Parts: sequence; C-alpha cells; structure tokens
Amino acid sequence: MIGGDDIAGLAEIYDRFANAFERTSKDRLQARRKFFARLEMPYEREGRGVAYDGFRFEMVTRCKEYLRKN
Repeated sequence: MIGGDDIAGLAEIYDRFANAFERTSKDRLQARRKFFARLEMPYEREGRGVAYDGFRFEMVTRCKEYLRKN
C-alpha cells in the first residue's frame, strides 16, 4: 500500500512541476524528472501487477487530492 509519506513527497514535487507558472523553467523540468524518478520506487514495490500508465494516473489523482486537502 502506498503510504501517506510517499503521497506527501510525491505531491510536493508534483505541485512544483504541474502548477509551475513558467512551463520551460529549469526548476519545473527538474521537478518533473524527479517526480517520475520517485514514482518508480512505489511502482516497483506496489504496482507491478498493473500497467505503469494506470499506476501513474492513480498517483497523480492522489497527489491532487492531497494538495486540495492541504
């Protein structure tokens, strides 16, 4: 199961790249790379039985929910 700490960390990084004002900024691009790299860890642990795109979609949904609540 993906824990709250994983979601919180992913949500912080997701927010930096998904909601960046400047779409081509260096910080946004680094945050995007970091998000996808960090997403691999929980996928390796928990998501092996599902397609990566479905897992990614679910994690982005959870990140958005986390950001709305916090």
